[in-house]
Amino acid sequence: DSGDTILADSLAEIRIITDAYGNFSLDSLPTGTFVNAIYSDGFFRRFRRNINLISGGNEQNDITLVDKPNEGEIRIVLNWGSSPRDLDAHITGPATGGVSSRFHIYYSRKTSSDTDVTLDHDDTNSFGPETVTIANVLSGVYRYSVHNYSMQTSSGGEQIPTSPTLVEVFSSEGLISSFNPPPFTGNGNTWRVFELSKTGTRVDILPINSYIQASSSGDISSFRVTGKPDIFLSSKNF
Repeated sequence: DSGDTILADSLAEIRIITDAYGNFSLDSLPTGTFVNAIYSDGFFRRFRRNINLISGGNEQNDITLVDKPNEGEIRIVLNWGSSPRDLDAHITGPATGGVSSRFHIYYSRKTSSDTDVTLDHDDTNSFGPETVTIANVLSGVYRYSVHNYSMQTSSGGEQIPTSPTLVEVFSSEGLISSFNPPPFTGNGNTWRVFELSKTGTRVDILPINSYIQASSSGDISSFRVTGKPDIFLSSKNF
């Protein structure tokens, strides 16, 4: 069974209702290989295939359910592992001020009056998700990047592919693109992931998949105490 045919509870061999945090446990499970379908009202259904259940205990990795964006919206979701603790989503793009005006959305500027783009959630304690929503895609080029806030030296990018890190792009119809970081082979603390462009009614996504060095905000040990300070990363870095 591919898993896509699991559209009703009556077709599932095992049905589990999680708690409010998505956690669950069962005292006994059959062994074998299964397809795992995870769903909730208003969210895209996700599938995990080739789930091997063995006798003596099983633990499932976290999976993110994505709230369905409205028609015409784009939602970008960043997930990663336990280390580094803090990866940050950055997006720049055309602002409403005209062709020469660009916005920069990140944890210190989650929304702005000159764009219909919002950082919906900033995660500082591993795993994610960090979610960016483009409510109204303007003509022009958007650039999406992932910055290693936990390690801003020139080797910070090394932790991004080993985390592991995943970026997914959704429309109202579902997943349209996904990105895994390339191996780290040089310098940089930031993974420049992709560019999204709109010409007329057409929206294209161009993979970039390169590492660059963004400006540092200073001593990392000092701003863990009271949370993130404002940092000023130039839009050209992202």
